[in-house]
Amino acid sequence: MSLRHLTLILFVLTLALMLPFELTITRLLGVASMVAFVVVGLFWIATPSNLERLDEDAPAGDAGDAGDQPPAPGVTR
Repeated sequence: MSLRHLTLILFVLTLALMLPFELTITRLLGVASMVAFVVVGLFWIATPSNLERLDEDAPAGDAGDAGDQPPAPGVTR
């Protein structure tokens, strides 16, 4: 089972536990599956192959620097 499938399964499980039921145990299981969904989703997004693909798709000047933008008022460089 891939991380992608596990992420989707955890998302559906979270919805199935959190929306229709109000018992304490279902809320606890729903929160646990939501936390697992976030963690597994993070690992799915941050796989090295996915990060390399995202790096290749990014434009050359999109490194996060403010090269050609003027500084904000009151900010000195």
